[in-house]
Amino acid sequence: MNNAQYLYDTTFLIGRWRRWRAIRALAASPDPADTVILAEAVVQNHPDRARILATLRGLGGAPEKVAALWSVWAQTPVYGLTEVVTRCGWPAALPVDAKLARTVLGLAKHQANPLIIQAIATLGRALPNDEDWNDALHVAWIHSLAPELEQVITEQRRLPGNLPFEALHALATGAVQRYTALEDNDGTILVRAFSVAPAPLRERIARTVAGSTDRRLKDAYRRILAGGNLDEMRLLANLKLVGDEDGIFEKTRFLRLGTVVELCERWANQSGRPSRPQYCEIVERAVQSYRALGPLPLEPVPSLPEEGVVDIFDSQLVNDDLLNDLSARNPVRRARALYFGHKQGLVARQMLETTARSEHWLDRLVTRLIDANILLKARDEHVIWVSACAGESALLQTPIAGTPEDFHRNSNLLRTPSPSKTPRIHSLLEILCAFQGAFVASGITVDDIEEAIDPNAIEIEEADEEF
Repeated sequence: MNNAQYLYDTTFLIGRWRRWRAIRALAASPDPADTVILAEAVVQNHPDRARILATLRGLGGAPEKVAALWSVWAQTPVYGLTEVVTRCGWPAALPVDAKLARTVLGLAKHQANPLIIQAIATLGRALPNDEDWNDALHVAWIHSLAPELEQVITEQRRLPGNLPFEALHALATGAVQRYTALEDNDGTILVRAFSVAPAPLRERIARTVAGSTDRRLKDAYRRILAGGNLDEMRLLANLKLVGDEDGIFEKTRFLRLGTVVELCERWANQSGRPSRPQYCEIVERAVQSYRALGPLPLEPVPSLPEEGVVDIFDSQLVNDDLLNDLSARNPVRRARALYFGHKQGLVARQMLETTARSEHWLDRLVTRLIDANILLKARDEHVIWVSACAGESALLQTPIAGTPEDFHRNSNLLRTPSPSKTPRIHSLLEILCAFQGAFVASGITVDDIEEAIDPNAIEIEEADEEF
């Protein structure tokens, strides 16, 4: 029986002694194939696994054996063997096998075991410092988001052949000067870097852009967001993250008044302002109107009687009969089912539209509470509790974008005295007209980036005033 067979000997009393002798013999053998046998025994959870690992840790002075360990680990990166290859490192006397290296780099995944990432970084340090391998290291870093791989790239100055990789690493690590050295005059490299970056790296890019004074970098970043198929709220969040006040202002044209009022609160509490004088003037006017709003008056809610009355909007009252209650004859049960059923996705749009025209005011009230668009249709409601939802709330749902007719109508509302126009409504109309005056007063709007995305697009600006 040879050493490989004795390695798995289970003979009573002498089996363990034979296994230990086989481990020593295989470890002492000059043939790397015997090292592979020991490594595979670890993978198979050998009963003397701890003894084998202790033996393998002493192979650092045998380059071919260490390379054999890496070959086994790359195929099955099990715990224990991972620690051994990391400790041994890659032998300096041997070039890294290309197939092995690509297999190892392929193990770099997001949220991979930290020990595996350390082993990958260990091998990565031994790779040739050329563009091809540096590209592969950047890909592994992007896939894994591993600080260890990022450190290898930084410390060994791993310049990739792929310029977007260099831009991504530079901006993610705050090295704006390295990005500037790429002379990305049209922003093409940044666009490609942003396209391959996962969300955490995009956030790091945003923080770098926020801390930079380079106007061209900020403009390029804004163009990326405009062409990135992001919804307006996510796009706005990114612009706020980088502190791009000009970009934030330009995005207001796509927002509703309620969101613009939130931006006015932001501007009221910070010193940042758009760089263009026209933008800055409009923001200052809007901030003054926002401050005139004052705190929102809240009417105290009376306490319910101790017995016999319950709150229909108490979530503890929700039961499994919501679908049946949606068609109940009792309007109170129906209103409760409509409110909670909408939260659970049980209420179709058509049902909301139909219920909004119900003869029961409670039905109409609930539809206006849960659907902002229906609020806009509530101005002529004769029940005061329903119409109260429509005044200020409906105005907050007004889009900044519109037509010159919308602007002129809102301007007339602002100028015309009315008993129903409270000071808060007046201030909200001032904010609305300030922003609509910038974008829709003339009937012609300009895009928020300098270059048209569509090469056939035509941009027209005001002859006498620029917004």
